[in-house]
Amino acid sequence: MTVHDTAPITAFVGATGGAGTTRTTVEIAALFAAAGEVVTVCDAAVATQGLAGYVSDRIEPDVTSLCSAPDQNEFTDAVRQVATTQTVEGQVNVVAAYSSFEQLARAQTPEAATEFEHLLTEAAHLSDRVLVDVPPLATNLAIAAVNRAEQALIVSPATIQGSIAVERTRERMRDIGSRADFVISNFGTLENAEYSLPEATTADTVEIPSSSQGSKYTDAILSVAEGIARETVTPEFGTGFLDRLGRLFSGRGTWHCSPTEKDTCIISVVIHTIFGFSLRRDFFVSILLSDRSYLTR
Repeated sequence: MTVHDTAPITAFVGATGGAGTTRTTVEIAALFAAAGEVVTVCDAAVATQGLAGYVSDRIEPDVTSLCSAPDQNEFTDAVRQVATTQTVEGQVNVVAAYSSFEQLARAQTPEAATEFEHLLTEAAHLSDRVLVDVPPLATNLAIAAVNRAEQALIVSPATIQGSIAVERTRERMRDIGSRADFVISNFGTLENAEYSLPEATTADTVEIPSSSQGSKYTDAILSVAEGIARETVTPEFGTGFLDRLGRLFSGRGTWHCSPTEKDTCIISVVIHTIFGFSLRRDFFVSILLSDRSYLTR
């Protein structure tokens, strides 16, 4: 992975369970990736392990292993790239939790929380931006995430209980010497929220970004992203056949091929456009070619 200057770290803190924090975090990560950034999403919500649902590869080591046994695991070995449903200029990586109950318990110690802060610092050196999926503030990892982040946002469902939970979360943040930069309400509007997200246009929670550019949901996500960045964010999505071909030949998309192998690469684009899924690089290597040099990341 490329070493960057230290990237900003933003914690998305769920005011309640079921607030949609994980999905909101990943959707915003995808939007920043569409603007050309390498974004790493780190999992502090290790009990629910929702972030693991966005990863198709085996998750080993996971974030709990990094926190409880840092001498035995390398940070980069836990990083997994998330496949996006639309072509993006950047990249979404996750460091997710996927472990046994015993391992989860080991990752809840004060020592593990300190290691989690170190983990976030390492992620910041290897990314353009780091986002943290944080559960309600009741665990050591959650507190460590808020302590280490430069920004802390509260995510709440648009309900009466959610509004009460927002104020309770603000109080807990003050107790640990932090504060909420702003509040995001999911599934509707809250009076005490600066940003409101409508229902996503797809029920599939592992497809990101879930909406096409110009939809109400994506426009709302963009507003939040610009609030985080404190500047205009310009995402570029590509989903059409001609767009994919253009990115393919220019080397700007997920796949890039040499001039002598464009015919094989076009097959990948056609399959993705018609059937909606991507073939892995090793599939082409094993089925179509004996040489993988024509495909580069």
